Amino acid sequence: MSKCLIALGSNLGNRRYNLDEAVKQLRSYENIRFLARSRPIVTNPIGGPSGQGSFVNEVLVIDTNRTPESLLQCAQQIENSLGRVRSQRWGARTIDIDLLMFDQRIIHTPFLQIPHPRMMYRRFVLQPASEIAPEFEHPVIGWSLARLLENLNSPTNYLAFTGADILRTKQIARVLANRLDLQLMSDSQSATLHQAGQTLATWLEFLDHRHELIARQCGKTNKRFTVGDFWINEVLAGCNVDLPATELRIIEQRWRKIKPEIIQPKLLIYLTTPKPLQHEAKKISSAVAARRLTPTARFIAELDKVIAKPAPCPVVRLFADDPQNLEELIAAIKCLDSDTPPQN
Repeated sequence: MSKCLIALGSNLGNRRYNLDEAVKQLRSYENIRFLARSRPIVTNPIGGPSGQGSFVNEVLVIDTNRTPESLLQCAQQIENSLGRVRSQRWGARTIDIDLLMFDQRIIHTPFLQIPHPRMMYRRFVLQPASEIAPEFEHPVIGWSLARLLENLNSPTNYLAFTGADILRTKQIARVLANRLDLQLMSDSQSATLHQAGQTLATWLEFLDHRHELIARQCGKTNKRFTVGDFWINEVLAGCNVDLPATELRIIEQRWRKIKPEIIQPKLLIYLTTPKPLQHEAKKISSAVAARRLTPTARFIAELDKVIAKPAPCPVVRLFADDPQNLEELIAAIKCLDSDTPPQN
């Protein structure tokens, strides 16, 4: 049997009835056993057209022998039976059923993404999920649901960007900050980060510079959200590209010393590179193979290692050229803001 986490939401019609009916229908399918159901919470809509009513949200835990694809089909059948209409992205709906997690499976297809790509920063998911399954571990970043909710409730309102394309990363961060009138934290020294051949002294100075910059701008509770166009941990990836093992040990010593003081973002946006370059970076199987890659591809490979499970902070990957990025990011900021808790 596989343990699954399922989210329910409704903001059209009789919302409580819609949720109860969805649960009733889900129970009627074979090979599904209910384990827990959270209390309902009322939340404001995030994203989509204006003027929508508030949502009622719940989370379920089930055991099942069904495949993820079969369970998705069950969910879509229930949505159709309750009059779900998909006319506009994030529009009002009688019922929304999302498969959040399926054991520790990671699935990426055109029709199904597990774990749900936005669950790690959505309060209306994490609050009810943590009520009934706080120990569940997110299979990508290695954090428990309780820890993800605790991160969301942190008073430090700070989101950071990273990626191999510095100019594109800085541009998207600036556009987001301007659109929402947020504080932009920019690092003027970022241009040197991906220029291969930096010395140990340069990297040590760069690490301290970023540490001080973040502490100065994010070191106290700030109601105004801060958007950083860099991530301090990028320095570790750059050092792994540039420095020999003996000098890396000096960087690692410095990192261990300042790590407890480093403020990590509530969410890291990783702007990924075009697919051919990603494929090139994934070919690394030995030190010899790594040296054959371009500096940018090597940096991507090292950055992926820095982000690897358990991740330093929640991470969302977006394609840098996706036209829906701004819409996604605006919705994410609204979810992350600790000053906008859900209603009871």
